[in-house]
Amino acid sequence: MDSLLECLILKNMSCRRVEYASKVPSAQDLQPLSYVISNMPSINRSILGCLKWAGYLSDWDGHKIGEQPVSYIVGCADTSIPL
Repeated sequence: MDSLLECLILKNMSCRRVEYASKVPSAQDLQPLSYVISNMPSINRSILGCLKWAGYLSDWDGHKIGEQPVSYIVGCADTSIPL
């Protein structure tokens, strides 16, 4: 049985595209990209701290408590693989 998170991810069009992206061939089949899914609050806080949201909205103070994303899909590039 799929987890609730898996069901939500698979119903989201952009997330399905991420799944497809992880299966497409790459140069020399090196597969330099990987994806990490996080729904753990402690990790999500670390991810949120690395992001810049709505840079053009000068009057927006950012997410309020309870409005932060509860999960992330992070695309990772393996920089040890020469492209």
